[in-house]
Amino acid sequence: MKRGVLGDWVGKRPPSVGLGFWQGLAALVLYAALTVPWLSPFSLHIRDYIWDPGDSFLNAWALAWDWRALTSAPLSLFDANIFWPAAHSLAFSEHLIVQALMAAPVLAVTGNPLLAHNLLLLASFPLAGLGTYLLVKRLTGSFWAGLLAGFFFAFCPYRILQATRLQVSTIQWLPFAFLFLHRWLESRRWRDIVGLSLFYVLQGLSCGYWALYLTISLGLALFIVLPAHGRWRERLTWEQLALFAGLSTAMMLPFFMPYLDARADMGFARDLEEVRFYSASLEHYLSAPASNALWGPLLYPLGRAEGHLWAGATAPLLALLGLFWPGPADRRPQTRWLYLSLALAAFVLSLGPEVTAGGRELFHGPYRLLYEHFPGFGGLRTAARWGLFFWFFAAVLAGLGLSGLLARLSSGKLRALAILVLAAALAVELWPTAIRGQGPQPIPGRLPPFVAWLKAQPGQGAVLHLPLDSPRKNSFFTYISAYHFRPLLNGYSGYFPRGHQALGSLLTVPPSRELIADLARAGVRWVLVHRGHLSDPAQGPNIIGALEANRDLARKLTSWSWGTTEAFELTPPEAPPWKPPQSVAAPAASLRVSPLPQDAQRALDGDPRTYWGTGRPQGKGDSFAVEFKRPSRISGVELDLDHHPEYYPRQLRLELQDAQGQWARAPYRARLHPLAPLLAQPAQVRASYYLLLPQPREASGLRLSLDGPAQGQPWVIYDLRLLPAPPEPPAPQTQPRTAPGAPPGTAQEGKP
Repeated sequence: MKRGVLGDWVGKRPPSVGLGFWQGLAALVLYAALTVPWLSPFSLHIRDYIWDPGDSFLNAWALAWDWRALTSAPLSLFDANIFWPAAHSLAFSEHLIVQALMAAPVLAVTGNPLLAHNLLLLASFPLAGLGTYLLVKRLTGSFWAGLLAGFFFAFCPYRILQATRLQVSTIQWLPFAFLFLHRWLESRRWRDIVGLSLFYVLQGLSCGYWALYLTISLGLALFIVLPAHGRWRERLTWEQLALFAGLSTAMMLPFFMPYLDARADMGFARDLEEVRFYSASLEHYLSAPASNALWGPLLYPLGRAEGHLWAGATAPLLALLGLFWPGPADRRPQTRWLYLSLALAAFVLSLGPEVTAGGRELFHGPYRLLYEHFPGFGGLRTAARWGLFFWFFAAVLAGLGLSGLLARLSSGKLRALAILVLAAALAVELWPTAIRGQGPQPIPGRLPPFVAWLKAQPGQGAVLHLPLDSPRKNSFFTYISAYHFRPLLNGYSGYFPRGHQALGSLLTVPPSRELIADLARAGVRWVLVHRGHLSDPAQGPNIIGALEANRDLARKLTSWSWGTTEAFELTPPEAPPWKPPQSVAAPAASLRVSPLPQDAQRALDGDPRTYWGTGRPQGKGDSFAVEFKRPSRISGVELDLDHHPEYYPRQLRLELQDAQGQWARAPYRARLHPLAPLLAQPAQVRASYYLLLPQPREASGLRLSLDGPAQGQPWVIYDLRLLPAPPEPPAPQTQPRTAPGAPPGTAQEGKP
């Protein structure tokens, strides 16, 4: 076999199996060696650093929970300890079962989920490169075309942007799935369809997004290639595809059913507006992530959120060559048109429900059909992640283009020069800025003192960390629970249950006695107040004071200097839970509402499907005023917020109007009802806030307004109702005195 300069076997007899193995191993070693400097200095501190103090904490916890469940109670895998008392809380985000199995040796030996998380993250880069190398090498026969295509997909800027999310980063099984698709198409062997099933399942169970995206992509690929290969009429083809479908379904279905249960209990779904925001716009393919050293400073402002999809000019130019300059080993045009079709489909789907450019809607996109009709897409938020599939298909086309280019160069020296120039161009365009990470973080041997204390406490019960309203703090409390695994009312995930968001709003102020009692009845046993983590330092003394003022319900146990943390134990009261009084419709005569006064009547129509809302973050001056047709004696107000209790207007001011038309502020106690069902199954219950007056008041109107700075969230009222005052007990009747000896009931004359 004639070997060219740098060992390029383009257009020659395929190398032996042994040589192919060593070439693949060399590619893997090269990708692994590049990963360390590429992600440095983070890659040098993987024991106790994290990429991001949000999703990285969540995914490290998920790995630890999976390992614990698999080794103790596998059937309870999805009943994780966070967001207690909700069931299937692991299904609020990715379950990461494949990643946990890969990390099992590290978790078993070290007990360090951060180390396991970071090793998996780093490993995803060389594995993605290896899979792409093997696929392109099989399609072209070119070692160098495969090597550079794998290099591009392994380190393309969008992968760096998504590295904060382990589930998105572990896309390394995608190239292997397409590798086995081609093997099966060429061989018709049963073992290759089993291999396709295996890597489809590995990718699908690594990330819910990739499960759906790969299903669509493989379906489109089969639709294109089966007729092209003349396979669609063969019985063997459909028997093998039936095996693929059966194996895949049997292995994946048990891991997807809990997501359906969680959606039914919690009402999870992605609003179409949210999907639109996280879709790519046409100009986002010209926006580079800020982490890209060359293009980031220039092109980052063109994008938003995850819409930074530019990956340089070298790979797209090679991909164009791949369409028109096939290599000697790529004489089948259907291969080129297959990956062009897949790339175009991924590109269009990444644009979301509407194709936009510069903020202007051009036309509806096909993604809307998937969102409305394909199971699972209604729960996905970020359509722009189709961009990673686009760049994978572009990497394959770039490999085809490089193969054709090298085959057309007459001398080995020219081929060597072309390879060096293109490799350098890719490296310059893909090179990231320094990835520093954040740390050091708590790991075994260096944990906050309350962790060992919680682990040693006898008996059962749930833990509540305050603050509860900070997602970043909740991500830390979620991670740290991996070292005690007590049931935790806190949580951090892809979805946030609305009951927890509502409770978090209430706990930004000193908890009332009623709320403390409700928490204790719901099963919360320990409350840890971390003064150093509260957004407002003044909250700490107020919350601590409220707990200490109710010693029969909350007993202080201990404190630590770490974060100035104080621990309380709650005791459920013997009294039964409070039952709200029956509310009545407000007898409205006039409404004075700002903003959106035209929608005000929706908050009084008694229809749970309609609501009034600000339509924007609440601001100073927003108000909702009702003047009654007749004065009413009330003991409070019920705000029915239905499916949006997190939109309760914080720092709400309640004013009542007297008979003379004067407004006066009315102090109240806020209650969320019902607490326990709202936390466990919010989709099954109606949530209401009650503003309870200390004493019944006569009022001819009420006004709700914002008392304090805006909180950056909308204000929504599904229904506003009044709590009538309980009927006054009848005045005791005075029996008239009777004269001595007179018959009973005969009043004494002249005596009162």
